[in-house]
Order: sequence, then C-alpha cells, then structure tokens
Amino acid sequence: MKKTLMGLLACGVTALAGAVSAMAQDNVQPASQDVAKLYAVGGSYSPGASPAFAGTAMVAIKIPNTSTYGVTIYDALPTSVKPFKITTNIGAGVAQKLTTIAGYDVFGTTSAGLTYTSTNTGWNATFGGAVMIPIKTLKDGSKLYLMPEGRGMKSSVSDGSGVQVIVGVQFALGTY
Repeated sequence: MKKTLMGLLACGVTALAGAVSAMAQDNVQPASQDVAKLYAVGGSYSPGASPAFAGTAMVAIKIPNTSTYGVTIYDALPTSVKPFKITTNIGAGVAQKLTTIAGYDVFGTTSAGLTYTSTNTGWNATFGGAVMIPIKTLKDGSKLYLMPEGRGMKSSVSDGSGVQVIVGVQFALGTY
C-alpha cells in the first residue's frame, strides 16, 4: 500500500513538473514578484483521511527584502464518517522561494503547530511545496493564482499513521 501511495505521489510530482514546463512563455515575470500578501483556499486529497478529500487554507505575508514568506496553514482532514470527526491542523511557518521554472515560482513550505480532534490535542509538522501560476489580474492590480501543492504532515494524534501525504490545489489572491 505504501509503495502504491509513494508511486502515485511520484507520478503526480512528475506530471506537475511537466505541466509547468509545458506552459513556458517568453518574458514571463516570476509569479510572486512583489506579492505582499497571499490568501489561499482549496481542496486536497489525503489517502490517510477518511474520506480522503479535505480542505486547506493558507495566509502568507512577505518578509521585506527577501523571497521568504511567513505562513499560517490550516488543514481540515476528515477522520471518520460515522460519527463524523475532523482532525484540525493549524500551524505557522515559512515559505521560501526555491527556484523559478518556466517563469513560475516554486516554493518550499514548512510549518508546525497544533492538531485538534474531538478527543485529543497534540502537535503537527508539515513540509512540502507549491507552485504559483498566475491566472488573472484584477482591476485593482491584485492577481488570482492557481497553486498546486504537495505536502507531508506528521501529527502526534494521527493514531500511528506516520507521515500523511496531502496533495491539492488552492486558489489564491495575491495583493501588492
């Protein structure tokens, strides 16, 4: 089972890298150029959750004169259907621009924080990455982004499930 999940994750990362490369354009400015704040929300897939679909939200604020953002990441992962339980993870951390591929910025993300279920409270840590793909500039100059992401999460209240994989897509609003 773990080999299958890791294989699926590797295929997803490879497909994402190929899709970003295929969208290459001449003279494309880096997606995050001058983004001061980013507000994102979206859906995610986590094979360790039941059901496997979950929600993710993020707020990122740029640290002046750097390519680093302070971030808060929120995940709502279903734990069971009957009774319906959600594991809530909220953490603070950093997102660091790692590289630009075909004009699209690739960020590494880390966070650590609190995990809460209806019966237990503990800690969580996440690590992973996201790509910022601009999709529309609004009249006020802010931009909408599509942000595919992949992360691993470890929680002290995960019932021994180890590192959980979270793969998702967020829609984000970047302000300047």
